[in-house]
Amino acid sequence: MDAEETTLPLIAGRYRLLRVLAVGGMGELYLASAQDEEIEGLEHLVVIKRILPEYASDPSVVTMFLIEARIAARLDHPNVVRVYDMGRADGSVYFTMEYLHGTDLNRLIEGARRLRSFPLQHVLTIALGICAGLHFAHEMRRVDGRPMGIVHRDVSPSNVFITFQGGIKLVDFGIAKVASSSQMTQAGMRKGKVAYMAPEQVLAGPIDRRTDVFAIGILLYEMVTLTDLFDGPNEYEIMEQIAEGRLQLPSSRRDGIHPDLEAIILKALAHNPRDRYQTADELAQALEQFVHDNQITLSLVGLRNFVKQIVGHAPFPWYTDDRDPGEADAVDRWFRGALPLEESVEVEDVEVSLNDMALDDVLGDDAEEQGPEEPPPDIPDDELVTPPPQPRPRGLPRVVPLQPLPPPPPLPW
Repeated sequence: MDAEETTLPLIAGRYRLLRVLAVGGMGELYLASAQDEEIEGLEHLVVIKRILPEYASDPSVVTMFLIEARIAARLDHPNVVRVYDMGRADGSVYFTMEYLHGTDLNRLIEGARRLRSFPLQHVLTIALGICAGLHFAHEMRRVDGRPMGIVHRDVSPSNVFITFQGGIKLVDFGIAKVASSSQMTQAGMRKGKVAYMAPEQVLAGPIDRRTDVFAIGILLYEMVTLTDLFDGPNEYEIMEQIAEGRLQLPSSRRDGIHPDLEAIILKALAHNPRDRYQTADELAQALEQFVHDNQITLSLVGLRNFVKQIVGHAPFPWYTDDRDPGEADAVDRWFRGALPLEESVEVEDVEVSLNDMALDDVLGDDAEEQGPEEPPPDIPDDELVTPPPQPRPRGLPRVVPLQPLPPPPPLPW
């Protein structure tokens, strides 16, 4: 290797960018190798997510970005993508997460449509993995025992990943709602992909974990029937279908659907949240009972082979000492997109802690008017320790909460 090939800089002193993976609405993904800071020569692949330069100076966007990272970092579960690290480097706010070698559910459904077959055992394996990851997120609690109230709000095929080893991973908590996080749940705000929204999302009403249960129902419907549940010429038409509860029975879209499975799907898709499964775990139990009653064999090995059948064999992108053609382009894009130091938002300036969910600085002064929280019933009052209030450091910029949005335009129904 000549000297010219060793001049590309590392990000944050330890991440070697390999190539750009994707560019989205407000962020972009890079494939990188992470060098271990203690064991020389030990590296592993990671994905770096960074805010796009045009949003990196907006404190509200940075706050939402860090909420995503800190939610995901707390979710240590086999069915949720892992977050390793977060920080700021070269004028960019970023976090790193595990690299998943496989494909998303959207591509898997498209391939199954071409084959006109999505074996039921694989549908159920994927659905149970989604339920497990979401239930874990829904059950997350603060350190004092109070529920965090996490709702994903964007459970869609592009946010479910199936690896070539048969693993099922839930990704992208970028628009997740946390209880009390009012800057992300202003009236009239709709978060998520329209075709996978619950009625209460479309109508900009209150949401909870049952909103995610509805989205699982949509995924089940589409995997079983290989058709789109809600579809139309525009988003307003789709929103109207969802708001009015207009849906066709799965058995009207595809022959051979077991009545018990259809009943499970329809209960998950109940228009009124009170009529749905109340938790993702309750839905999972119904699916497991269906599996048991019908003697269906679930297999991660079988799912792995099905994934390879659909998308073919994709070699693992082992990093090497030889420079990939995309490496220089990735490094160039990173540094061209870096903000000048005086324009960037310091990570330390964004006071969002998911260790104790101290969101007062995000919510503003209104949070102090809510009064003290009741202690959880399983902690005796004499064992509770309330730390004294800490003065705000002088000179530390306050994150400006998102301002309430104007009411949405009236829907056409």
